[in-house]
Amino acid sequence: YNLFAVLVLLNLVTGVFVDGAMRLSRADKEIELLAKASQLFKHRNEDDPGDITWEEFQSRLDSPEMSQFFEAMEISVSRADDLFHIIDHSRDGKLSLEDLVAGGLMLQGPAKAIDVAALNKSLHAVIDTMREDLALHLSQVSAR
Repeated sequence: YNLFAVLVLLNLVTGVFVDGAMRLSRADKEIELLAKASQLFKHRNEDDPGDITWEEFQSRLDSPEMSQFFEAMEISVSRADDLFHIIDHSRDGKLSLEDLVAGGLMLQGPAKAIDVAALNKSLHAVIDTMREDLALHLSQVSAR
């Protein structure tokens, strides 16, 4: 009985240490991503010093800072277009430093079930809208 209790206690202590290490690792990843993204914003568009445009982002794809940023996110630089436009929620062709870091962190790790469910819901909403628009157009054409 005592041996079993000691094993349970050791397992619990190990779990606490592993959890703490994982939290520190996540915090380190966030700090690393923030540092790498900050490097991208060193030479910003002077017209809008708070944001980086798609053109600026694209023109810096071959830079060491960009390579390090994508390496920190564990994403290929060839996916730059996808990354930028996924993170650009306002669709204005600009990203702030905060948007870039938050978007990069959001894309880390595997998709969670809630992420997939939210995407599924959005996709169904788009499909429903398209069906309604198509039905409206078909009724207008048939009425002529």
